[in-house]
Amino acid sequence: MQININKKIVAYLEGGIKEGKSLFAIQGGRRAGKTFNVLEWLLLRMWNFGEQVIVASMTQDQGREGAYADVKEILRLWEGLANYYEVLKQPREVTCARNNTPSGRQGKMIFRSYQDAETAKGGATDWVFINEGNKFTKKQYIDLSANARMGVIVDFNPNEHFWIDEFDTNPLVVTWQDNIKHLTPSQLQWFENLKAKAMSPTATDIDRYYYQVYYLGEYSDIGGEIFTRANLHRTSEMPSAFESIIIFADPSALRGADWFACVVMAKSQGRFYVLETFSINQGRKEEVARWARQKLTEYDNARFFVETNGLIGIDFYEFCQNSDLPVEAWYSRENKFERIVAKYEVITNDLEFVEHEGLEEFLEQVLTFSKSCEHDDNIDAVASAITILKLM
Repeated sequence: MQININKKIVAYLEGGIKEGKSLFAIQGGRRAGKTFNVLEWLLLRMWNFGEQVIVASMTQDQGREGAYADVKEILRLWEGLANYYEVLKQPREVTCARNNTPSGRQGKMIFRSYQDAETAKGGATDWVFINEGNKFTKKQYIDLSANARMGVIVDFNPNEHFWIDEFDTNPLVVTWQDNIKHLTPSQLQWFENLKAKAMSPTATDIDRYYYQVYYLGEYSDIGGEIFTRANLHRTSEMPSAFESIIIFADPSALRGADWFACVVMAKSQGRFYVLETFSINQGRKEEVARWARQKLTEYDNARFFVETNGLIGIDFYEFCQNSDLPVEAWYSRENKFERIVAKYEVITNDLEFVEHEGLEEFLEQVLTFSKSCEHDDNIDAVASAITILKLM
């Protein structure tokens, strides 16, 4: 049986209980083991004391693929002790049998998403664990914490300051180095690369941001310079065959403001290729539809996606449907700036812009991308197309 809970996190939680704390804030970057170790600690308390736990995630996907998946992995590692836990899929929860626990009480862990906030705040529980707390609102925290008899645990990445500063100015800070014995050589190399990029003379603001947040576990803000001619890769060659290829369109009103950005993008052996681009901010939607139709004839087995965020996107999607184009709807989630930044490593490491007419103009807008840039439509189309291809 393998139980190796981070001693730093355990000492913080157990010490806080003795001190009478009701809020436990844990700050750290990637691979710091925050969520995994808190869940191990809570599972043991369910066993020893029969405690009740609510694990709150911002979305159902986050809960299913994050905390819930971590619990299943923990119980796999626990082997024999795992026999005393029952993992349910519908509803997603974990229970301890009452007659097999030292306390004689049935411990229970329930997984909720923010969509279920009314249900989650409806009944008392011993612990509320708010996973990735920086994605929650202050009101959601207050609503959820009202249920907790023992305390609330909030873990978060130091991407930016949020409401936790009002309630706890001295969170426990953990980094990947506190979890180093559980990291693979590949993961350790990722951190070394992170540091090397940040220390490089060609480092961008986002390279330094990643180093501070994910390597050091410290707060940082992203400045202006993100994509440069040095970290965007252009090529005149491409593979002879692709695993998948798509045409992606991010509609606009075409009245001189936002750009109607389109890309033809393909995937081959883990790398991505922008084959063609088309981006205008004035004109007619018929012009874009004709371009998409032409690309569908040029690229065999290509799939055509249209972003349907907002009425303009829905209108163009329906126009393509009525024009007998084989179109598929795509809805982009998360804040636009955050979802683009989340693809920074892929864009700068695993993406090639294949030389073609119009590429230079397309990239000029990409090079101006920042939190306060005038236009981000071109790079947003690239980031969305990467997300789609990763799912194919």
